[in-house]
Formats: sequence, structure tokens, C-alpha cells
Amino acid sequence: MRSWHGHDRGAYGALFTADGRHAVTGSGDYTIKLWDLDSFREVRRFEGHSGTVYEIALSADGKRLASVSLDGTARIWDMDTGNQIAEFDPGTGPIYAVAFAADGTLLTGGYDRT
Repeated sequence: MRSWHGHDRGAYGALFTADGRHAVTGSGDYTIKLWDLDSFREVRRFEGHSGTVYEIALSADGKRLASVSLDGTARIWDMDTGNQIAEFDPGTGPIYAVAFAADGTLLTGGYDRT
């Protein structure tokens, strides 16, 4: 087990990539970071949320990252570039849960009980 400091506020969501070479973390500093696990250095930063990034999920092919936030949005990111691909803002409050199905369908759960 190893720990390192990389966010300005606490980390909430965390996952490993399928190859085990990288980790991804979401944080109370509103960012998502991709980490190289050999060097423990930041490889890429995903920015756009205006609230705590509560949970993250990786697509089965590892090409897309989904994030949900207390800002009430769900976002999809390109893992290779860090660019935001899509944003979903239902306007009903914080979103706390996210998952990808094997076929790429995105599932979210939020404060509004949906």
C-alpha cells in the first residue's frame, strides 16, 4: 500500500485502469487526475466541474471516463486527450453515482432519487 498527495482537497472517487499502470482520482478540488503508478506523477488533469467530483467510472474499452459531481452534472471525458466529450445537467441537484454498462450505456444516480 502507498499513499501520495495530489489534490488540494480530499479524494472521493478512485479507480485503476485495466492495464494496472494508471489510477484516476476525483476530488473535492473539482478536478479529476490521471496518475502514472510507476512514478506517482500526474499524467493528465480533467477540469470542468464546479463542485466536488463524487464518483468516476471508466468505460469497458478504457477510452472514456465518466464523472459525477455535487455541481449536479455528469460528464464524459476522452481518456487520451482529457477533453470533455459530453455534459448532462438535469438541473435536479447533486449526482452521486455513475457506472458504465458493457455496451457503453451510462447510468447515474442522484439527489433527486433518479
